[in-house]
Amino acid sequence: MGREKLQFNKNLLAFCLFIFSSATAYAGQAWAGVNRLVLQISDNDSATMSKVLNAAANFARMQSKKGNMFDTGIVAFNAGLHMLREDTSPVIKGVKSFSSSISDLCLNVCQNTINGLMKKKG
Repeated sequence: MGREKLQFNKNLLAFCLFIFSSATAYAGQAWAGVNRLVLQISDNDSATMSKVLNAAANFARMQSKKGNMFDTGIVAFNAGLHMLREDTSPVIKGVKSFSSSISDLCLNVCQNTINGLMKKKG
């Protein structure tokens, strides 16, 4: 079972890296007529969280000014999950403000991170 869990974690990491590299490669490029940007957060650092929110806001603002259709996503995993937690996020007001002003924002959380937190907390 230990090897299976290790393999799962490696696969999850590979998937997250794929998503991040794909998002980086396709950031701001049209795909089926919609410009897309996906950002990831894996640190419990308010400055990094603010940078992610600012990058998403700048992208949304730029696309809106151009009249383009767009999707923006933020993926939180590991310690970055704190960004989306009401009880521990140093930027929760910014997250709420941003998510209410940008209708096409998609906030995602790594299920493996949630499972690990739930197991740890009981």
